[in-house]
Amino acid sequence: DGEERWLYQRNVMIRDEEGRPAAVEGMVTDITDRKQTERELEYRNVLLSTQSESSPDGILVVDPRRNWVSFNRRLLEIWDIPEKLARGGSDEQNLPLMSEKLEDRESFLDRVEFFYEHPEEKGRDHLELCDGRIVERYSESLFGENNQLLGRAWFFRDLTEHRQLEEQLRQAQKMEAVGQLAGGVAHDFNNILQAVIWSTELALLKAEPESPIGTDLQQIMSACGQATDLVRQLLAFGRQQVMQYVDLDLNEVVDNMVKMARRIIGENIQLNMNFKSDRILVHADRSQVEQILMNLCVNARDAMPDGGTLSVETSRASFDEDFCRRNTWAKP
Repeated sequence: DGEERWLYQRNVMIRDEEGRPAAVEGMVTDITDRKQTERELEYRNVLLSTQSESSPDGILVVDPRRNWVSFNRRLLEIWDIPEKLARGGSDEQNLPLMSEKLEDRESFLDRVEFFYEHPEEKGRDHLELCDGRIVERYSESLFGENNQLLGRAWFFRDLTEHRQLEEQLRQAQKMEAVGQLAGGVAHDFNNILQAVIWSTELALLKAEPESPIGTDLQQIMSACGQATDLVRQLLAFGRQQVMQYVDLDLNEVVDNMVKMARRIIGENIQLNMNFKSDRILVHADRSQVEQILMNLCVNARDAMPDGGTLSVETSRASFDEDFCRRNTWAKP
């Protein structure tokens, strides 16, 4: 009927009394079902292997004699174990290699022994490696029919990047709180500053411009102008100021901001400025540009605790289509 089946044939030579071949007796067995079962088993093994290799966790299965019977590539990457040692290896051989990478070696080994002595126990803990990584460990015993112990499975997940993201989130939340506080202080300070400015303007109307009092009042107005810029920066930092996009001369903004930054970076750092073009016009919010420059200057200062040179340079750049293809953040 065209159906394809697997057959197993076994032949035996039958000899006569003198030992000469007389006949062949054979038996044919239909093993199609067995072959189908083997195929299904092979498919399941491939599927399990694929799932194991695609897992973000390092997976290790150990038999009751503590021999390593199964592991995935991620396990080798996390613990930096050569594959030739893992394949056919055992706890006795590989646990010392793993423990020497940990800050608390004894605790790691004690925990392993506890799980082997108590097969019914499941456990999850965190391991701190000498290179600064944080690895989560989970362990659970494997049981077969009649509650027979088949071994133990170990799962290891590198949480370092996750922890870093959590820390960045906490830091961002702190900065948001600081920004709100700065914005509130700036509003209150601005109200006081406006009273000073108005009173000074009224006093200027009554004073002679060339008199000593008039000169002093002009200096007060100049200082108020600088204070107004400071309030604007605090409000921008607190995200409480509406962005105002205007045409700016970037060289002028940089020059004014860097002069203010001189008081922040310290005397042990030399400050150099280089403007490669006479004017560089940009359409931007002044406060945002100033905030970026201040952040860069402070970061540079923190990177040079023993002093150094801080260079600030402006120049023209063209982002063509080829550049934008290689740098997805850019637009032509």
